[in-house]
Amino acid sequence: MKGVYITAYNDCGEKRVIHDPHDADITKADKIFDNKHDLEILRLKCEDLLSYFKRRVLPERHRDKDYEMQDKLYNLIDDIHMEIDDTKDISYDYLIDRYETCKIYMGRSRNSYRDLNRLKL
Repeated sequence: MKGVYITAYNDCGEKRVIHDPHDADITKADKIFDNKHDLEILRLKCEDLLSYFKRRVLPERHRDKDYEMQDKLYNLIDDIHMEIDDTKDISYDYLIDRYETCKIYMGRSRNSYRDLNRLKL
């Protein structure tokens, strides 16, 4: 089908594909701009996760694996910066996967990360 396909993730981490048959005139520059915007959001989320990690997790546990995870987060933020500076239109799903792995490791619980389908009303 002609049109634009948008891949997104909801708060539960489920992948969603949205099809817009009317918006076929998106240029490569538009896609690059959107990707950079998405990467900026991912960078902010990583920095927020790192701040939480340094403030809450490290002082409580002090495990070697925690320091390795801190290094992974720093590397992820650096890799995101490199992707933002790049002008190619490529997929960055691998960066999102790395972020999700870090988030799961920390066991961070926020309402926006919970699966709302499991809540009983």
